[in-house]
Amino acid sequence: MKTHAPQPYRFRYQLGDITLMAITRQVQNVELAVDAALALPALLRGALKPDWAQFDALIVRGVVPFDDEKRVRKINGLIAYTISAYQHCVIDLTGTFDHYRAKFSSKTRANIQKKIRNVATESGGTIDFRSYQSSAELRAFFGIAQSLSSQTYQTKLLDAGLPTDATFIENALTEADAGKIRAFLLFVGAKPAAYLYCPIENGRVIYAYLGFHPEFGRLSVGTVLQWLALEKLFSERGLKVFDFTEGDSPHKRLFSTQAPQRQNVVLMPARFSNFVFVASHIACGRLSSGIGFALEKLGLRVMVRRLLRR
Repeated sequence: MKTHAPQPYRFRYQLGDITLMAITRQVQNVELAVDAALALPALLRGALKPDWAQFDALIVRGVVPFDDEKRVRKINGLIAYTISAYQHCVIDLTGTFDHYRAKFSSKTRANIQKKIRNVATESGGTIDFRSYQSSAELRAFFGIAQSLSSQTYQTKLLDAGLPTDATFIENALTEADAGKIRAFLLFVGAKPAAYLYCPIENGRVIYAYLGFHPEFGRLSVGTVLQWLALEKLFSERGLKVFDFTEGDSPHKRLFSTQAPQRQNVVLMPARFSNFVFVASHIACGRLSSGIGFALEKLGLRVMVRRLLRR
């Protein structure tokens, strides 16, 4: 269990990829390792003792799901709000890349190789894939990737682009000198097309920031970069797992070797204002799901998503 210092956290009210508004609370994050996750009641009986004088809410990430499907419940005088449920996708890096490739069907392998060839064709017959590890290399990475990130839908719609603040960069450079950063860029022609930024903790490679230029979405550059980055990571010694962290997506499920069910649960004191916050957040999520379902039925969901990401 890893406990982080309290910090501001934006609870987003979203319709699909669009953020309508956000409420900022002082939050402490607690992360459970994918192989050491527990159910929330067991955590509250054990080491998890919230100090409400220090923060407004506690987010416990990677909890083993409850037996029922309730999203809100009271436990020990607290509101426990399941804010997300997902498959925690990870890749075992302890084997060889050839062994990892064998998990894919021949059709999937052929599709990935076709995507790689398409990128090479657009680039004059070669693949321009670059990896960055030292602090000097990372400075070059940031010089390119931050400009690219500002043009991605991850930044424009999700507010989840590569950070640009001086504190983040300074910490990243320090971690790079300790061998704790891996970063990657894929170019199409002379243009940067996709980036991947991964901190490393005790052999755990963390999928922190991925983005791609919308101009090259048709080439599946995010998939190509992920494949090439994994080939590079498998060639290193001492790396144990590639952790896609929370959240669920076809991209993560495609590449993962394990995907146990997990939840993120927000804990707050059982006050009226907190019940109102939870109710409104759930209502917005249901509205978003309803609109998405309607667009799906009309055959418009993919088109609308692509338009928004552009």
